[in-house]
Order: sequence, then C-alpha cells, then structure tokens
Amino acid sequence: MNGFTNHGIAHTSPSQINTWIASPCFWVMTKLFGKRYRSNFSMERGTAIERAVVNILANGMSEDDAIKETIRTYNTTGGLGVSEKKETERAVIDPSVRLLVQELKQYGDPTFPEEGQQAIRLNCKTDEWELPVIGYMDLVYPQHNLVIDLKSTLRFPSEMSMSHQRQAAIYATATGYDVKFLYVTPKKLGYLECEHVADVMKQVKVNLVRQEKFLSISQDKHVLAGIVPVNCESYYYDTPEAIADRVALFGV
Repeated sequence: MNGFTNHGIAHTSPSQINTWIASPCFWVMTKLFGKRYRSNFSMERGTAIERAVVNILANGMSEDDAIKETIRTYNTTGGLGVSEKKETERAVIDPSVRLLVQELKQYGDPTFPEEGQQAIRLNCKTDEWELPVIGYMDLVYPQHNLVIDLKSTLRFPSEMSMSHQRQAAIYATATGYDVKFLYVTPKKLGYLECEHVADVMKQVKVNLVRQEKFLSISQDKHVLAGIVPVNCESYYYDTPEAIADRVALFGV
C-alpha cells in the first residue's frame, strides 16, 4: 500500500496541499491527529462576504437584505480574537459586497449547482499511486470560460501569493477555464491570475510525491510526528489551543 492509503487519506484539496507546504507539522496535527480549531474573525469576514454575494447572484436577494442577513450571521460567530477585531472586520463586509456585486454584473449569471458549490476533481498520478484533488469554486461562468474566486482582504496584494497560485492552477487544470482571483478591500478591487499554470502544477505534484514518501515511512502517526520539522512561528498557530496541541505533540 502507498503512504496515503496507510493513513486512510482518500483525497486531498488545495488547502491541504498549501498547509502541507507551509507547515508540515500543522498538517500532521490536523490531518493525522484530527485536531480542529475555530476560525478567526478575518476568516469569518471572508465567509460572510462570499455568502452575501452568492445570495444576491444565485438567490435573488437584494443587496441590502443579503448584507443584513450575512452581518446577522457574522454577529453570531465565535471567531477568535478581541472584540475590537470583530468590529473592524464587520465594517468591511458592507462596502466589499457592494463593490463585488457591481463588478460582477458585467459577466451575467454564474452557474450554481442545485446544492452547494461547484466542485472540481483532479487526479494526481504516479506509477505507484493515484490521489484525487478535490476543490470547490466560488463563481463559474461557462459562457465566458471563466472561474472567479473571491478573496476579501484589508490590503490589496501587489502580487498573487504562491498558495493562491496553486489553488488557481488546480482550478484551471481541472476545468480548462481561465481562473481569476478577484481581490476586494472596502475601497478597491482587482484581479490577479496565475501566469505559469504548468510550472505551478509541477510544484503541486512534487509536493504530493514528497508527502506520500513521508507517509510511507511508518503507519504510526506518532513516529511521523517525531520526525516532521516544526515551525513555531507559523501563522497557523494563532490560537492558544493550537499552541498547546503543538507543545503536547512536538514538545516545542
């Protein structure tokens, strides 16, 4: 059996690949040991903005009603952080949603499945194993051969991060569509794209091959935890619970 099968891993995702590359120790904690953590207010803000945009485009809600509904839901979330942070992130929702809806009108109606988001499935293969990569896209416009992924941020990026490039490259390879990431702040928005899809996909496969080799070392997850590199400064450890689990599992 291959390393993935040894540890009951039937598929992966763009976010799992990015976590493995950015912080192998955190990937071990969450994937092999099943640790789960609450999201922070920045993540909740992004989810709220996406929910409102989808309700407007897919469900016919007015902008005002969709924004009120998503802020009401946001207010009930138990995100991590001080209350001032929650207030700051909430103030971003309304202007960001309105900017996005105005921008997206030019594309017409996106296609939505009856339930959930549009899914992609892409198989990563070697001579020894095959692993599906499964992801979920925000907005799909078949009439334009286009996928748009929404990214809410407080500061507009000067370039596309490698983690976003990997996500975009996977979507582009799976669909054959152009993939644009639409970044929005409360005051501006703009697009960024992965310009070297083939090269980025090679990077994705190399890292999955290395992950499988790592998992093949032992069927004992504690053995793997004992040899994985530990980065204590990783942004993944932004909660007391995650730090406590890291110390308990890795000793630092």
